[in-house]
Amino acid sequence: MKTRRYSVYPGKKDGLVYSCILIMKPLKNAVALAGFLCFAFLLMNCKKEYSYEGGTAVFSLLNFNGSCLNPVISGNYNRGSDLGNSNSVQLQVDVTITGKYSIQTNSRSGFLFSATGSFADTGVQTVTLYASGKPDSTGSFIFIPALAESCSFSVDVTGQQVQEADYSFIGAPNACTNALVSGIYQKDISLTSDNTVAINVNVVSPGDYTIRTDTLDGISFFASGHFTQAGDQVVILIGSGSPATAQNLQFTLLGNGSVCTFPLTVENSGDFATYSIASGVDHCVGQPGGNFNAGTPLNGSNTYSLTVYVTIAGAYNISSQSVNGMIFQSSGTFTRLGTNFVTLKGHGTPVQAGIFTFTPEIIGPAPLGGRSCDFLLTVN
Repeated sequence: MKTRRYSVYPGKKDGLVYSCILIMKPLKNAVALAGFLCFAFLLMNCKKEYSYEGGTAVFSLLNFNGSCLNPVISGNYNRGSDLGNSNSVQLQVDVTITGKYSIQTNSRSGFLFSATGSFADTGVQTVTLYASGKPDSTGSFIFIPALAESCSFSVDVTGQQVQEADYSFIGAPNACTNALVSGIYQKDISLTSDNTVAINVNVVSPGDYTIRTDTLDGISFFASGHFTQAGDQVVILIGSGSPATAQNLQFTLLGNGSVCTFPLTVENSGDFATYSIASGVDHCVGQPGGNFNAGTPLNGSNTYSLTVYVTIAGAYNISSQSVNGMIFQSSGTFTRLGTNFVTLKGHGTPVQAGIFTFTPEIIGPAPLGGRSCDFLLTVN
């Protein structure tokens, strides 16, 4: 009787090497069936040879004088803010034996970095460690992966994350509604804190804001601060720079993705007027114009007329501070001496009803005792 030899050639499955040899002799039907089952059993239980793919990797972190080589730190690290997948550090490693790895740093300021995975190839590679936790203090913190051959990297934690306001300019994307330019703008005369522009914004959600204009003819405007409540509000931007040419300008206001424009005229250099605001018993000599209602934006009919006495003709500017969401302002040129009348234009939106005190002040030279006075305004 002849002997039959069955060979199963080495194969690889799930990272294991299989090899076995089966020798069988022909038997009768029942015996043949038993032999077939034995053959299947041997296929399932032949010798396994493990490769490096299932073992532990051997590697080291690249460093220079103990510092990790070119670490790439991603994400924002703010005190009191939870860290997530956007917070990570990329480190370079030199792998000498492939396999699984696990890396974790020390914990500083309430958070740490870690990563797990496997290296399929040897050589220099990049591994990403992700941060977890919540920073509990500010400063610069050193992290060191817990490995035999390691290095260090630092992460800066800043103050608590700032909440940015959501708002838009009233009138955007066209002309800024009721933009009020204050101050005197003359060729070669540097702007001061008296050179301002008041703009109306609609605040959707409170938070910090930064608003600026483009720079034209060497001047620009800027404001930053914090909105404490939603609704229509007035923001006053301060000018800076020095106009180089007398001309008409059209500034573009930028902030929170919203834009609008307002005009401004730079005049040739000239003298400022000298004048005083007439006042009676404790109050300015003048009267209001228009109706003032809480929540209703002011328009061209909302004014306050003042009486002034001019001793030297020239440019003038009178402006109040913002009170209850409103300001009053007027600028121009006095061409005659003696008694003149100035109409201050109202700007903004009254926040609440009541009686409020405004103090229009002279911006520029004025006789002693005539720089400012008060007037009362009733908001319904």
